Amino acid sequence: MAVGSNPPQPINTQLLKIGDFMKKRNISVALECFVKKDEKYLMLHRSPKKRIMPDVWMAPGGHIEFSEGLFEAAKREVMEETGLKIKNIKIRANGVAYLKDLDEELYFYFLTADYDVLSVGDYTLVVESLSPISDELKRGLNHRPENGRFNGNSARHTIFASLCMELGPEEAMEVAREIFRIPENRRIYLPTLDKCTLCAELEDGTQLREETNIDTRPYEKGRQIRKVFLDPDSPQVYEPSRDAILKADVVILGPGSLYTSTIPSCLIPGILEALKKQELK
Repeated sequence: MAVGSNPPQPINTQLLKIGDFMKKRNISVALECFVKKDEKYLMLHRSPKKRIMPDVWMAPGGHIEFSEGLFEAAKREVMEETGLKIKNIKIRANGVAYLKDLDEELYFYFLTADYDVLSVGDYTLVVESLSPISDELKRGLNHRPENGRFNGNSARHTIFASLCMELGPEEAMEVAREIFRIPENRRIYLPTLDKCTLCAELEDGTQLREETNIDTRPYEKGRQIRKVFLDPDSPQVYEPSRDAILKADVVILGPGSLYTSTIPSCLIPGILEALKKQELK
């Protein structure tokens, strides 16, 4: 490797020229990211006191920082405005507008993304069932707000999902043990720490994604479930879960729906292999 006499340049001069040009022309770039979960999109209400576009509903978003990537900016804006992590970001549309009041030329992108969080509903049900907390507290934790950011999710689901996003799933499981006062001789594990989506294929060939859409489908001729599968189809098994199955004297599959609770865990290759070895004992 040749070493030159000139020191490395820490700043890309070409980017500086582009930045200066944009400032002189008063050009900016912005995005809106529509975050999808259970066939619903997250929208935020802007304050009536905002100078630009007050008192309107919009998707999370904002201006893209200089030299920042589009998808990187989308992740940052959504995290700053909602505290959520996103995945599967896609560009849906783009355009340009002139804001007369600000004398600004605005280039904008409309994006979509999926809510990036582990599916933890069944896990929190098991935690609650083994917890010695009062029935009154359990009723409160099962409350599902009718509106707001956590619409459709119970309080216990929201608590654990928030712990997963902030601490990671392994530490979240330990903290959940403390919150719900789970006895030391009882262990509750997620079958995988990988994020995957439950899918179902119906008799008529229709494919549904996500547990809610599978459970709430119309029960009519041709709409019965032919098979269920995961996307991606080979998530990594959580080793403590596999080891617990192999060491168990008895394995009981349940509780919950056959197609959206029991079978999905068995679709994880490492879990299925452990169950087969148990069967041979």
